[in-house]
Amino acid sequence: LIDREAPLTAQVVMYLRFISKLGGVETFVYEWIKRFHKEHDILFLYDEADPQQLLRLRQMVKCQIYKGEKVECETYLNVNFNKNIADNVKAKLYLDMCHTDYDAMGWQYTTHPKTDITLCVSKVVEKALKKQYPKLKTEVVPNLLEQPKPKRTLFLVSATRLSWEKGYWRMKEFAKRLNERKIPFTWLVFTNDLPDEEIDGFVFMKPRLNVLDFVARADYLVQLSNTEADPYSPKEALSVGTPIITTNYPSTYETGMEVGKNGYVLDMELENLDEVIENMYKHTLKPKPMTNDYDTAWLKHLGKKTKSSYKYDKNEKIEDILEDIWIAKRRLKDDEGKIVKKGEVAKLYSSQRIRQLLEYNMIERKVT
Repeated sequence: LIDREAPLTAQVVMYLRFISKLGGVETFVYEWIKRFHKEHDILFLYDEADPQQLLRLRQMVKCQIYKGEKVECETYLNVNFNKNIADNVKAKLYLDMCHTDYDAMGWQYTTHPKTDITLCVSKVVEKALKKQYPKLKTEVVPNLLEQPKPKRTLFLVSATRLSWEKGYWRMKEFAKRLNERKIPFTWLVFTNDLPDEEIDGFVFMKPRLNVLDFVARADYLVQLSNTEADPYSPKEALSVGTPIITTNYPSTYETGMEVGKNGYVLDMELENLDEVIENMYKHTLKPKPMTNDYDTAWLKHLGKKTKSSYKYDKNEKIEDILEDIWIAKRRLKDDEGKIVKKGEVAKLYSSQRIRQLLEYNMIERKVT
């Protein structure tokens, strides 16, 4: 039945058995089609393909699952070493692509008698191929790469609980909208809490005593709380010259916010979300580090200056100062990332996680 069907025809036919989600060969196919699809009639054939990879190829050329049909073309390009459909292809020129250092991998390359030229992506590949087939006609043709024009990637940082009053729902909506607008971003969130939704771009980190090293390198510090009295995170960010994104809680401007100069203010109900995103992505704010003299107000309340007699014990460990010691009743991972077996001490510092583990009867308090 297939033989009776009219053959598949195009000026150039490219065949790749399997298109993975990621890979150098997949990048080559995309860059090659992007470069030549406007100047040549190209048909791309495949056996299996990742949907996302296939979708972007289909925007430029006709793509079709190969089911054993006859093929007629001027140029046939085979892009894999483990399958070649050249027996079913009638072409003026047969090309084979070599993307692998077969010598280093210890693989055997399979040639096809119809192949006119084997294209090698580097001299290393050609040398390895010549070891196996000294008389093979080869040509070095490096992988194509269009001059890249990368988008600006936003680097955001927050240090917060993932709770209602801290605006976790706003953070999620903010991240989703960035993704919808195809704005690339990495959002580091330092928190003890566990996220309830997986959103591309979020990277959740364990809390640490000093996140300022990350904040100093960020494009924006983000604080989307319902209310804040005198928030540390925005103040710390402004002190190192990092602009801020905050909600319009009453103390926002008291902290030092100057819209368009050192940050942007997001409405509590996100009514101006697109406007804030547009501004933060379009503009690169570089405010001067904000100085302060907050200690002055305290000095008058502390009396005369004196020297302390306190001496710190350098050998002191965290477990020495913990009020509660928790014993695992089942295998679990503690807050230091260590796998703890039943009966062993679990180092737990998060009150939220302790409550959860107690609820599920996974830990018990050690009686001292």
